[in-house]
Amino acid sequence: MSVDTITKWDSFNHMKLVLTLEEQFNVTFQAEQTVEMLSYPLVKIALSGHGILFNA
Repeated sequence: MSVDTITKWDSFNHMKLVLTLEEQFNVTFQAEQTVEMLSYPLVKIALSGHGILFNA
């Protein structure tokens, strides 16, 4: 899942995703992180930087 494979992934929906992640996980992303989160694996990496870890 990435910006390249999801047709509805535009800048507006990207910001909705970022805001929802911040709310759900009680974190605040830096501006650099928000523009780098262009795929599911990159979202997981950004969250791991805030101590949110996922099982394989």
